[in-house]
Amino acid sequence: ARPLALDDLRGVAPERFGALRFRLIPSHRLLVNRFAIAPLWRAHAEEADPAAAAMPAAVPETLLVWRRDDVVFHRAVEADEARWLLRLAAADGLLFETLCADLAETEADEAAAARAFELAARWIGEGLLVRL
Repeated sequence: ARPLALDDLRGVAPERFGALRFRLIPSHRLLVNRFAIAPLWRAHAEEADPAAAAMPAAVPETLLVWRRDDVVFHRAVEADEARWLLRLAAADGLLFETLCADLAETEADEAAAARAFELAARWIGEGLLVRL
């Protein structure tokens, strides 16, 4: 799947933005772990001394792993983001207006819109969303 780019959104009229349906690229996985392993994984990737890395903390952590071309990326995700990523991974994806509306249930409208655009920009920047 070709990832969505910010340039793909420049031609979308503002009144149609809410109707955009986002989906995660197929080459991703969400890994729900009982331990916070991201720091250990990062140390391994940076070829640091594994003995110097701290033991993983006994706190739950969700990792997002994805591939772009031949390169594998990973990062820990925040709890609220993990919820959205699960919805983006569903076959029907997620409407941008649904993301905004759901965020507005717990945040002021301006803060909810800012968070929705922050998440979308991050996902697009990382190449995680399928091209429209």
